[in-house]
Amino acid sequence: NDLSTSAPNLEVQHEFHCTLLFIGGKSDEDIASQHLHVQQSAEVTCLREKLEGREGEEVELMLTHLAWDDRIAAASVSGADDICLNRHAHVTIAHREDTPPVKSNALLARRAANADLASGLGQWLQQLGLQKHHDVIESWCEHAGVTTADGIAKRAAELVVALENEDKDERTHIEETLAHAACGEICEAPVDLKVRGNLHGWRKSK
Repeated sequence: NDLSTSAPNLEVQHEFHCTLLFIGGKSDEDIASQHLHVQQSAEVTCLREKLEGREGEEVELMLTHLAWDDRIAAASVSGADDICLNRHAHVTIAHREDTPPVKSNALLARRAANADLASGLGQWLQQLGLQKHHDVIESWCEHAGVTTADGIAKRAAELVVALENEDKDERTHIEETLAHAACGEICEAPVDLKVRGNLHGWRKSK
């Protein structure tokens, strides 16, 4: 298929899941602060309680399209809006050995920022840990005529010059992060697959 041909280094996962709410030992306030589209921590609390109350319930979702680059492949999920905190609900399909599945979030945020930088830039920068530089990067893009996330990655060395208030080490970190944020072209293929699964909480201690 297209994926195995264009990205032969990706290893298909043996099991698949869609992360609806990743807690990771964090408070609801901390989780809310990591999602730009979440206005207040009460939204996280409400979703957590909802998922706990629906433990074991079967749900039906749709996989709508597959996206991949040189590091990871993920299928976008439709039908999970009311039970998923992630901006881009997805199932990680395959990834390179040195790339953790969580990088699917950055892949899909990059895809969205390539399609519409104005609406997708913030989410992409947040996935890269660079959200505090959003305003400066957005302004630089407007003046430089850059309209995609991949365009930012290609011109990272130029962009960091605009970050004059940051010290040398921080500018180096930003440049390296952005330069490595676009690993190969994003490829896509349509998917029309209905899947069923059960809602389950998972803890590492189990």
